[in-house]
Amino acid sequence: MKIQSLAQSATDSSFSEIGLNATAFVNQYLDFGSGNGEFVSPYIITYERRFGKVGVRIGLGMDGDRSEAKPENGDPNQPSLFTSNFESNVRTGVVFYKNISRRWDLKYGADVIFGMNKNKSWTEVNNLFGEPVKNTTTFRSAQIGLTPFVFIQFHLSEKFSLGTEMLFNVIGSEDVTKQESTEFPEFNSRQETTRLSYNTTPPIALFFIFRY
Repeated sequence: MKIQSLAQSATDSSFSEIGLNATAFVNQYLDFGSGNGEFVSPYIITYERRFGKVGVRIGLGMDGDRSEAKPENGDPNQPSLFTSNFESNVRTGVVFYKNISRRWDLKYGADVIFGMNKNKSWTEVNNLFGEPVKNTTTFRSAQIGLTPFVFIQFHLSEKFSLGTEMLFNVIGSEDVTKQESTEFPEFNSRQETTRLSYNTTPPIALFFIFRY
């Protein structure tokens, strides 16, 4: 009876799934392949809805931090360094299904992806006249692209499964770098760069998936 239930759950014609990117958690205990600068999926949480032979899915991810380093002696004539980083990623796409066996499923399709990240660093210090001076470097990047994918899913039970995916990325980006100074604004600069990149992301991200 359990085998029949599991087989039925793996081939249901209609279901919803929520996935959690557990790669960082697993890497605390196992070498899962993301410790050498490899690209790791930025989508922290995913949602998928199947309607018969086709489905739709979305993925969301967000990350950020801010740091501050001030002089130990509090001297305003020594610079304080501040940094802030923010990254957000969204994808949405269509999914097709292929049941391989009682526990294994193959999914494939394509996503449209959107990404934005902003890195900012600046120093604050008083100049020789005691006036506050702020020097800022800002980098902003916006991405849009198309990502065909192949997703392999292993069912542990009727409700829980593990999954990983291979991505084939075609991404266009616009990067903007700005240098600004409150003391010498005439030297402020702005540089824009556009690029188109192609790459393959190996199946190194692990998702914990709950079906309902």
